Amino acid sequence: MPTPPPEKASSASSTLSGDSRFISEEDVLTIVEKFCYFLSQLKFDEAQTHIESHKLVVTVLPHAADKIWQQIMVTVAQLASAEQSYFTLSFFTTKFSFTKNNNNLKELYTRIRQDLRRIEDNANSPFSDPEIAKNDIRKSIVNHFCDYAGTRIELIDFYSNLQGKDWRSVVDESLAKLNAISEVYNQDGPSPLSPQPDLISKELQLLILSFDLKKKLSRCSVLDSLLLLKNLKTLFSNFFKDISQELSSKQSNSGLFSFMKPNKAPPKYFLLNWLVALYNSMLAKFSIYFNDVLGPYVPSNELKQFQTANTPINMYNFFSTFMRKQGPSVISIVMCRGSDQSPFYGFGYHKFLQESPLDTVQPSKDRFPVLMSMVNERYKSYDLLKSKIDDFLSLSHQAAHSEAKPKFLSEKEKNSETTFFCIHIEWQLFLVVYFDKKIAEKDASVTNFLNDVVGFLRFTKLYQELRTPSRTNHS
Repeated sequence: MPTPPPEKASSASSTLSGDSRFISEEDVLTIVEKFCYFLSQLKFDEAQTHIESHKLVVTVLPHAADKIWQQIMVTVAQLASAEQSYFTLSFFTTKFSFTKNNNNLKELYTRIRQDLRRIEDNANSPFSDPEIAKNDIRKSIVNHFCDYAGTRIELIDFYSNLQGKDWRSVVDESLAKLNAISEVYNQDGPSPLSPQPDLISKELQLLILSFDLKKKLSRCSVLDSLLLLKNLKTLFSNFFKDISQELSSKQSNSGLFSFMKPNKAPPKYFLLNWLVALYNSMLAKFSIYFNDVLGPYVPSNELKQFQTANTPINMYNFFSTFMRKQGPSVISIVMCRGSDQSPFYGFGYHKFLQESPLDTVQPSKDRFPVLMSMVNERYKSYDLLKSKIDDFLSLSHQAAHSEAKPKFLSEKEKNSETTFFCIHIEWQLFLVVYFDKKIAEKDASVTNFLNDVVGFLRFTKLYQELRTPSRTNHS
């Protein structure tokens, strides 16, 4: 956890004349560094109190440089309340709101930035003392907080627009947006106030890596996803550890990929809870997608911990409950390769086999490789039903993709009836439910199951949680 900057004795003297300085640049730097430390700990009340405790209270006309510093610190102090509103997600409009809350917070950050620029412009006016005009410390502090406020405005737009984006393009658009924000914010290198990444830099790292992982998951690249998941776990652990030791005293319940999570995060800081839910959703999605791939190598109790991570939907239990209550023969996630002629060695191995080819390993010609499956105990293996499911997908997957809704097929044979459902999840992946009995096309239990699973795997419901944040922590 970052240590606070050391306190330094003030350079103020008990007797103050109009020509003497009440506060030095070194004093200001110490005050601002301590303020930034409080912000990094989410101690917003302490941050504001810290600045206010250093206000100038004098009976004589202050030195011009002191007056400028006073204006800067009064403006910077407003960041404390702005940051508190940001982490409580108060910029989202609710059904009880009569104004656009996101505009209120954006206006506050905009006003802070404009006021700082105005103060700096006045200090650089032709009428200013040359010593005041060329003050590099002041310029670096003003530039830092202007960039900070500007980046917060961009992040408010990012979170506000996340829910309304098309699920087909949300990952690519989000990555492009986040990388652009990060590039602008970090173009001048580390903050002059601290060589360590600040709160915004850490948040951007978490978001960029999370959406990069989501993209790798959708492409079924198990090894790339595994590496990113490991890195993301480390980032999350350090993020909460750096915020506060009290917020990092409980291990996640996710075994190998556990990280230090809030034991009891302040419930009002809903953004922290949402970030934890984002990680847990990645973990649950990884475990569901690669259940069959990991099964032979990961102990069953470890795999179940992945699958039962605390997420909006407990996927493992959700699948199991549907299987028990509705009795389908198979629930599966299948890759429909269609006309894709690229070599297919499995889920995520192709790059490594291309770099180090093995004569004993040949690409598969399977047009419908199964990513994961849950088979009813009446059947011994998915392979017994694969040909039927492949035939159904060959007829329906393109329509399910283009129409963006579940496809249904019911077949009647001599002594039995079968029913198939499929829905497009993302990329080339489809969720398939197969029954060896007749099920109505509009059966509510089946359609609700399909929509709930797809909503979870696309993170649609997770994005909605930003506007209606859970009042409890996801730890």
